[in-house]
Amino acid sequence: MIQLRHQLLVRLFRLVDQLVLLLTAIAIIQLSSANAADATPDARDLVGIAVLTLGWILIFDAAIHYQADRFVALQTQLKDLLKATCAASFWLLLISAALSLEAFTAQAIVVFFTI
Repeated sequence: MIQLRHQLLVRLFRLVDQLVLLLTAIAIIQLSSANAADATPDARDLVGIAVLTLGWILIFDAAIHYQADRFVALQTQLKDLLKATCAASFWLLLISAALSLEAFTAQAIVVFFTI
């Protein structure tokens, strides 16, 4: 029973991680296109978001290891989080440059990394 609860908690943490990343990216897109009257995303934006999300899932799955061990140092957990966040921001930079996503400027990527 405890193992099942732990697995459910880990899956919930992973889902929350991905939701935060995705909502941050969507908020950046909305804020950058707030000046435009018709801020409808085109197919390139939707493909970009899909590729970003897939990459983030893979990055966080590889970098963040949720453990039930209470003796894992906070410093170790913070290092893993920093590595994953840096990799996710770099992935955002690569995809936005490759697909010419105008919403993700250098300033937007810094905001993404900070959040």
